[in-house]
Amino acid sequence: MKIVKEHIDEKFEETTDSVRDMHIGGIDLGKAWTETVSEGIRKWYVFLHDLNLLGKKVTVSERLPHSNAEGPEKTLVIKDIKRGNFPSDIYFYYDDDEGKEQRIMINVHKKLYIHDV
Repeated sequence: MKIVKEHIDEKFEETTDSVRDMHIGGIDLGKAWTETVSEGIRKWYVFLHDLNLLGKKVTVSERLPHSNAEGPEKTLVIKDIKRGNFPSDIYFYYDDDEGKEQRIMINVHKKLYIHDV
């Protein structure tokens, strides 16, 4: 019998969520996208609506406009959610540190993490 030992060289800080930092949990939007859009676009929008995200603090990956390039992860409190021209164009609206309304297009093929408030 062979014993395998794993080493995890993760560094955790008090200001971050260690479970999210290891990408454990979260809602796999890519999987939900594949499962719902194949049955109809309306089912995708119902799935997003049923998450009840308004007012919740989340971490999402941004999709850079005019490309499918992956942007940075952002943590924000959702003020509003709007759809764009295509089903994959989902915008989260939030207030920045100065109180100005901002929006990002989320990457619907990445995970969404809802934080405990």
